[in-house]
Amino acid sequence: MPASAATRTRDGVAIDLAVGRLALRFPRPGQVSVGWNDALREPSVAVVAGAGAAVAELAPDGTGWRVSAPGIAVAVGADGSLTYRDDAGEVRRRDQPPLRSGEGW
Repeated sequence: MPASAATRTRDGVAIDLAVGRLALRFPRPGQVSVGWNDALREPSVAVVAGAGAAVAELAPDGTGWRVSAPGIAVAVGADGSLTYRDDAGEVRRRDQPPLRSGEGW
């Protein structure tokens, strides 16, 4: 079971981790917006014009979470690392967990 709490939001999920609060939004199929500690902005009208938000599925994945929507899946590690995969399961990107440096990031 994951060591963090996750909740569904209107257009994605919010996950509370030791490194901060992660928000994932899925403005349309195949796209994800990522924000830490409430830094996520509304997507551009050009991105979402004519498309509804993709429905995200949330499932525990070891000590983290797996969040998937049509065209994309994001594995969220307990440390805040992110791995993005396409529908074929191919890794498209990996992000290291955020590192705090003093009062800033």
